[in-house]
Amino acid sequence: MRLLLRAALVGSLACLAGCPQPKTPSAPSPAAATPAASPAAPAPSSVPPASTPLTEAELASFWEQTEAALQSGQADALNSKLDVKRFATRAARSGALDPQLHQALQAALSDDPPSLEALIKNLPEGGQVSFLRAIPGDPARIRLRRSWEGGFDYVDLLVERAGTDFRVVDLDQWHAEALSLHVSSTLARGAARGREQLVLLQEARFQASAGKHALALETLDGLPEATAALPSVWIQRLASCAALGSESLSKARAEFERACPEAPARLLWAIAQDMSQRDFHAALKSIEELDERVGGDPHLWVWRATCHQGAGDPASAKRSLERAIQLLPEDVDVHFELIDLALAARDWALVAKTMILCEERFGMEWPHDLATAPDYESFRDFAKSPEHAAWRKRPHSHKE
Repeated sequence: MRLLLRAALVGSLACLAGCPQPKTPSAPSPAAATPAASPAAPAPSSVPPASTPLTEAELASFWEQTEAALQSGQADALNSKLDVKRFATRAARSGALDPQLHQALQAALSDDPPSLEALIKNLPEGGQVSFLRAIPGDPARIRLRRSWEGGFDYVDLLVERAGTDFRVVDLDQWHAEALSLHVSSTLARGAARGREQLVLLQEARFQASAGKHALALETLDGLPEATAALPSVWIQRLASCAALGSESLSKARAEFERACPEAPARLLWAIAQDMSQRDFHAALKSIEELDERVGGDPHLWVWRATCHQGAGDPASAKRSLERAIQLLPEDVDVHFELIDLALAARDWALVAKTMILCEERFGMEWPHDLATAPDYESFRDFAKSPEHAAWRKRPHSHKE
């Protein structure tokens, strides 16, 4: 059993923690019902003793320690913050694993614990992880925003007190589902049509990557009902439906919304899909719903701006980016977004104003002659304007 468990665990973590597809924000679900492998066996009841609830300040401090370990590459220090015993207990409860399987899972995790760094930072090149907020509760949550070029998602670190320290006991992946639920589903569901479900999931991935989307959907149909209901599996299914055409996608999307109406994965997927199809009004509606659920994310104002611009409403796009700058004054990329929008709208006054703000706030050094500077082709028309002439004459630093 140990070898089977380890193979299943490694594969399950790889499936869930795989890099998000660029331009496809995805998200986690409320725990889907997962019938027990052994209905008569009681779920383990390893519950930590009651302790003082973690405060927002303590959670923020814990994230600072975790972030320092991430940035310094101290994998051992970081991975020690994952409490594998508590994680295994949460997995046993969510999947109703019998005591023997629970103990085997604990042993496998202790022998070869998953990398917390890989689970948090498994992103496309250039991707970033940023702290969004601390949420006291039982367990407490540290909500992180993960972003990459053209996409974003969220992950919650579920944290419990451990003496004078804190430990991560689970990860709520917004582009899929809680990690404990995903692992327990893989272990508890058993085989489907004579093959392990993990094999089916991987086989469907390979078939889809080879362009055999109809075959991938048939393979996913072989999963047990409880596993097929997981948001991560739905997202895999929707990707193949999208490749097969609008009729197949429309039907699958409606089924997903009925099956998982509360899943954040549905919202993240809908935003990406609607934007790719230029249905910006639908994307805006999902962004508003997501913003409310996440508790407010100032970066979503940039996505609102993109939708407004795509829908032909540059005035609303401008207001959205100005709001983003108010909320994210130290994010230089948001300022560049506003410059790009102003250049497209030929709002030369706004271009000059934002360029000056970048100089003052970030020490940005613009080329003195934007009319001929390489890599500044989008500034050529601005360079012919009176606003550019006024900008050029004011005392400020330039790249010669």
